[in-house]
Amino acid sequence: MRSLTVLFGLTADPVHKGHEQAIINGVEFLLEQGLTINQFILVPVYQPNLIGNKKSPVAGFKQRVEMCELVAKRLSKKLGCLIVVSQIEKQLAKTTGEKNYSYTTIKYFADEQNNVNNWIPAFAGMTEAEGMNKIEEEARARDVTKFEGEAGARDVTEFEGEAGARVVTEFEGETGVERVTESVGVPKTGKKNKSLLFMVSADHFSGRWPKFRQWYKWNELLDYTGLLINHRPGQKINQAFIEKLKNINPKILVVEKRKSISVSSTQIRAGKFDLTALSTDVLNYIQENNIYQLN
Repeated sequence: MRSLTVLFGLTADPVHKGHEQAIINGVEFLLEQGLTINQFILVPVYQPNLIGNKKSPVAGFKQRVEMCELVAKRLSKKLGCLIVVSQIEKQLAKTTGEKNYSYTTIKYFADEQNNVNNWIPAFAGMTEAEGMNKIEEEARARDVTKFEGEAGARDVTEFEGEAGARVVTEFEGETGVERVTESVGVPKTGKKNKSLLFMVSADHFSGRWPKFRQWYKWNELLDYTGLLINHRPGQKINQAFIEKLKNINPKILVVEKRKSISVSSTQIRAGKFDLTALSTDVLNYIQENNIYQLN
């Protein structure tokens, strides 16, 4: 079975025990279903699309990333699952000049998983002969139909089948293949990606008119990812809407009947909360950096 990559987008202002419990619930649920998790990626938002009475984050992006990294390191050990932090939303915001939308981030990860450039392994440190042998082995595995030129020159390899693209690589001296220099043609996109799940709170799927319908390109988003919906006690999911979503993408999973920790990020930022709402490492980080006015 294909390994799953789970994305969890969050403001992380700050990362509290409610977030941590959602991660734990998601990982445990997937493992209980007999699914394999390749990695669980925390994606702090860089430039949020503020709606309603939402306000810009108090903590800086670097601080929010570092708080996420504390949690990722600790929960990776606890759960035996690779949990990492991605700063891709900063890169996307600076590249596009737009605010962060879940659709853009998800599409990036989906396309990245199918990017033919990622299929070329790193050959640094190999001799030319070792690099060529490795290329030939990878070629046979990927239906490479033609090699042109010789080691120490610019070689073109053609990929058929899944890639449907052509990759140009360079051989430099005795280091073997150092990099992919260009990709020609049209690589396979991440549409209908079967290995990507986006974790989101169930409150976006409740009521007669679920908030998820207001998301930017919400229906197209489901072309690139399945959903891992984190249900909390007291939330009532619109099941008819869930069934509609499954008609677009059947991989809509609901994590329910699990432990839930109710924490308000707004109250934490205002200093009106029980300190037990934060894990010790995150609390220490906040105090050391004087991020919020904690009591």
